[in-house]
Amino acid sequence: MKKIFTLGALLILNLSNLYAQGLDTTQWFPYKTGNMWEYYVVEDGVLVDTMQIINEKDSLLPDGTIYLTQRDLRFINPTNEGLIQNYIIDTSAQTVFGEHIGSIGIVKIYDFKSKANDQWVMFIYQDSNTVYGYEMARVLNIYQDTLFGFQTTLMDMGYFYAFDSTDTTGLDRYGATLTRGLGLTFRGWGDIFYNLYLKGCVIDGILYGDTTNIVVSVKSGEGDDLPGEFVLLQNYPNPFNSQTNIAFKINTFSDISLIVRDILGKEVRKLLYNQEYLSGEYKIIWDGKDNNGKNVSSGIYFYSLIINQEKLTRAMILLK
Repeated sequence: MKKIFTLGALLILNLSNLYAQGLDTTQWFPYKTGNMWEYYVVEDGVLVDTMQIINEKDSLLPDGTIYLTQRDLRFINPTNEGLIQNYIIDTSAQTVFGEHIGSIGIVKIYDFKSKANDQWVMFIYQDSNTVYGYEMARVLNIYQDTLFGFQTTLMDMGYFYAFDSTDTTGLDRYGATLTRGLGLTFRGWGDIFYNLYLKGCVIDGILYGDTTNIVVSVKSGEGDDLPGEFVLLQNYPNPFNSQTNIAFKINTFSDISLIVRDILGKEVRKLLYNQEYLSGEYKIIWDGKDNNGKNVSSGIYFYSLIINQEKLTRAMILLK
């Protein structure tokens, strides 16, 4: 089992340096070869898989723009090869061009100079006499939030088809969230049948979040006999209302932490934190409350058992 490196002083220092240098397009859309992202795949409120995006090759073109070859939609269960996507990154204009649903060729999909409510035409459906419609991109919101333990800026994007280029709504294609320092942290709804939520990523050799554990689907009861010195079982009942049982097994004396997080990776509840346990089987009850004793809302949550910097994670659903 691979070890997880937590966000420590080195990570905080690295982010501070990024902010000091000014976060441009390369931080909104990290392009370096070897960068990778891993996402929870959620369909109809159920965790169904894990998916990766991997930067395979970046090249500097003669005009100063960056050409990126990226492998997208590489699912884990079962593993597939994914699809190749190509991007052109104009760092001076702070724009990214790539493929888009319905469009022909490469179009402008991100503009990091934009403000909330700005929008642009990506593609026009037309012949010599008639315009039939437009593929539109719109900045829905720009805001501050905390992700993986540090505060950053997020940009919510909406993509839609419209009959008029001045329309602010239309037929939804999909939505996306870009996060400074991390890149794509959400993609979903509209014409996409599932939502992607960032689980973890490696940016320029630094790990953010978690990319080493394949999460067991809440649809199956498989995976109870995972390798290693400890086993994390699926919570029961699941889905649950008000409280659920979380069971685990260990075969050696250990310091244990059991943490509940939300879909964005924010800590919700410390059920156990560096507590000593003898080998055996144990059950912990989560009452659906956060660290402040407040009831949390319905949704998907992830619980992680951490022993000696090794971690197993599963998903659960709270329905009220």
